[in-house]
Amino acid sequence: MKNKIIIIVFIVILLAVIGVVIWYFVNKNSINSKCQTISNQYNNYPDHNVATSDEDKAFWTDNKCTTVPASITCQQLSDAYGMKKGDYGKAKTGDSYATVRSTWDSKKCDTSPTPVASTNPTGATPTTPTTGSTSTPSTSTGATNSTGSTGSTSPVTPVTPVTPVTPAIPTSPPALSEVQFNSIKGKTIFNSGMKPGKCMDVHASGTANGTTIDIHDCNSSGNQQFDYSNGNIKYGNKCVEVKDSGINNGSAVQLWDCTGKMNQYWFYDRSTKNIKNVASNKCLDVGGADFTNGKQLQIWDCVGASNETWAPETTGNKFQLANFGNLSKCVDLSDGKTDNGAKIQLWDCQDNNPNQQIEYTSNKELKIKGKCLDVRGGGTANETLVELYDCNNQSNQKWNYDYKTGRMVSQQSGKCLNLRGPNYTNGANQLTIYDCAGATHQSWLPIPLSSDYSK
Repeated sequence: MKNKIIIIVFIVILLAVIGVVIWYFVNKNSINSKCQTISNQYNNYPDHNVATSDEDKAFWTDNKCTTVPASITCQQLSDAYGMKKGDYGKAKTGDSYATVRSTWDSKKCDTSPTPVASTNPTGATPTTPTTGSTSTPSTSTGATNSTGSTGSTSPVTPVTPVTPVTPAIPTSPPALSEVQFNSIKGKTIFNSGMKPGKCMDVHASGTANGTTIDIHDCNSSGNQQFDYSNGNIKYGNKCVEVKDSGINNGSAVQLWDCTGKMNQYWFYDRSTKNIKNVASNKCLDVGGADFTNGKQLQIWDCVGASNETWAPETTGNKFQLANFGNLSKCVDLSDGKTDNGAKIQLWDCQDNNPNQQIEYTSNKELKIKGKCLDVRGGGTANETLVELYDCNNQSNQKWNYDYKTGRMVSQQSGKCLNLRGPNYTNGANQLTIYDCAGATHQSWLPIPLSSDYSK
């Protein structure tokens, strides 16, 4: 009997230990997941906690998070930790920098820290002290220096305070690179590049000076359609601007009479997907990644965070169809073949590629090179392939686009156009239909053709 009790006690203790171990790893994974979310949302990384939510800021500190943003660049790592090829810099030791080191290695980084500008620019002559401005020598007995002379006789040069330099606000638009544009043909909807179904919005369709520009559920209504031309993002005859010509982080964005000033001039970078204000050299930003309807937009330092990315959507009937899970990937006709049954896949978005130019007809058809995107055999099962086929006016070739979610829904089955996997490797998987689940690989964005951009 005594042995049975001992065995039972042992088993109970063992189960308790196993439970504690399981709890530890589940809790640790949960914390790591939350840390990663905060990293991605605010561009947080070790020694750099810029979360704007008090709760997230405290969580990061209390749990000693060590994650880095998924979008962090090699140059950011170099500048933050002094890293360069063959040298981890400040991050060379310590568990808190383990993720920093592994990220550096996985990206095969070889950048060096950005040189810091001198506080005494070339040609700036230091202030020379006037006669008599030297300190009075010390004459106290015994205060001798190493050579035995009494007192200190070296004059002290006063330190000239450095006056902060306020950056000059440009008075004219800058020269744009090959990936930067200041105009898009036709009406444009600016979708958040971070959260499907959220768009730039003129609050309550207001037209008065000072009407806020906010984030809101996409609904394709007129107050989410802008004319973007010559650097001005216009709603009616008014311009989107930074309030009071602000240039500081957090300066609000609003609607105002067009004045021609640079606080109303914006350019779009197709490589970074930033909308950048010229006066401040800062990016249009969803503050704190808070996508609550009505949250006013602001400007912030361009730090590569996803809440600063925007994806213009055309209201025209010809476009490229990008996937929200990776906005650099577009629906593509494999090898440009137009035979019935030709493969519809995902591929790098390419300018002027006719295999990616889609027409959305008034009959709800998606056409490439004159043929329709077709659910094979009229199937309704999950993973039924989508292919190219002669247009025949059947429901398996008709698609409803939901602006709120970005879903392209088959009229026949009610299922979503879907990227299998999701696998974003060029040509890896043919597109299918699948139960709509709210995943980003089932969200799609009609983006303007390259010919629609101009400068």
